[in-house]
Amino acid sequence: MLDQSVPQIGADKVQQLGIDGKGVKVCILDSGIDKTHPNLPKPIAEHDFVNDDADATDDNGHGTAMAGIVASNHVTYKGVAYGTSLMTGKVLDKDGMGHNGDVVAGIEWCVENGADIISMSLGGFGDTLSGSCDMVSSANASNWAVDQGVVVVAASGNDGDEDGMLAPACGSKVIAV
Repeated sequence: MLDQSVPQIGADKVQQLGIDGKGVKVCILDSGIDKTHPNLPKPIAEHDFVNDDADATDDNGHGTAMAGIVASNHVTYKGVAYGTSLMTGKVLDKDGMGHNGDVVAGIEWCVENGADIISMSLGGFGDTLSGSCDMVSSANASNWAVDQGVVVVAASGNDGDEDGMLAPACGSKVIAV
C-alpha cells in the first residue's frame, strides 16, 4: 500500500520539501492506463503498440497500478511523484503478455515524445542472465534511451531468481528494480 511504501523509501520526506515530480514526464510501458481512474492524471501522450492505434486504454489493470505507484493523487494513497505528467505505451495485452518488438517500439516512442523517465514493470524477453544482456533488442533500445538522456527503470523479474534478471532490466545502462 502506498501509505506504507512511500514512507518506507523516504519519498514522503521528499514530498514534504515540495518536490512532487512536477515538470517530469514519466512514460509507463505496460498494459496501458485507465484514463477514467479518478486518482490518476490523464496521459499527455499515448499509443497502443499491441493493436497499433492511438488508444492505450488498460484492459489488464497492471499498467494502471504501475501508474498509480508513480502518480496517484489520492489523499491517503499518494504516489511517489504525484505531480508528474504521465505518458503511456501499451506494450502488453489483456493477459499481460507482449512482444519484444513492441517494447522496443514503445521505448523509441517514449524518447521521441519527450519522456524524462521510462518505467517498465515487465520482463521475460530472453533467458534469465547473470550479466548484462545488451544483445537483447529491448535492453539495447533501453541503453539507447539512456544515451538520449532518459532514465530507464525496469523490473528485474518477479520469479525470485537471485542469480540473474530478465531483459530489458539486464541492460548495462538500465536501473533494475
